[in-house]
Amino acid sequence: RRTMAEDAEEKSQTLKETQRKVAALAERIERTRRVFEEVLLHQERQRAFLHLQQAALHGETLQEATTALQRKAGDDVILQHLLGKIPASVREKGLPPTVHYLTEFEALRPEARAASKTAEDASFAGQLLGRAVVSMVGTEGVDPSDPLVQIERMGVCLSEGDLRQAYAIGSQLEGGSRAVLADWLAEVKERLD
Repeated sequence: RRTMAEDAEEKSQTLKETQRKVAALAERIERTRRVFEEVLLHQERQRAFLHLQQAALHGETLQEATTALQRKAGDDVILQHLLGKIPASVREKGLPPTVHYLTEFEALRPEARAASKTAEDASFAGQLLGRAVVSMVGTEGVDPSDPLVQIERMGVCLSEGDLRQAYAIGSQLEGGSRAVLADWLAEVKERLD
C-alpha cells in the first residue's frame, strides 16, 4: 500500500509535469502569435506598397501613399531608404506619363539636332548656317553613330513608349546635343531610377 506521502509526491510530480507542458504550450502560442503579427504587418506593408504602385501607375500624387507606407515600414531601414529616394516632385505630382517625356523631347529635338551640327564656339552666322543645314538634311545615308541619327532613334523609341532605350541612346550623345538634352536626360534618369 502506498502511503499518503507517496500519493502526495506522485501528485506533485504530475502537477509539475502538467505545469511544464502548459508553460511550453504557452511559449509556443506566444511564438505563433508573434509570427502571426509579423505576417499581418508584412501584409499591411504589401497592401500599402500596392496602393503606392497603383497611384504611380494612374499618375496620381504619391504623398498619401508614401506616407502610409512609411508608417507601415516602421524600423525597416531598407524600405525607409527606398521611400526616401522618391523625389519630392514625384510625391507631390505623381509620375508623369511617358507621353510627357515624348512631348518635352519633341520640343527639344530641333535644338538638339541643330546643336549636333553646330560648333559650340560658332558665331551667330555659323549657328544659323548649322540650323539651315540640319533643317534641310535628313538622316538617310548618314552614319548610324551620327548624333542626328541617334536623336531620331530616341524619338522613335519614345513614340513606341520605350523610355529606357531612349535614355540609353541619349546618354551616349556628346557635345552640343547632349547639353541641350541634359535636363531632359536627368529627368528621365530620375524617373527610371
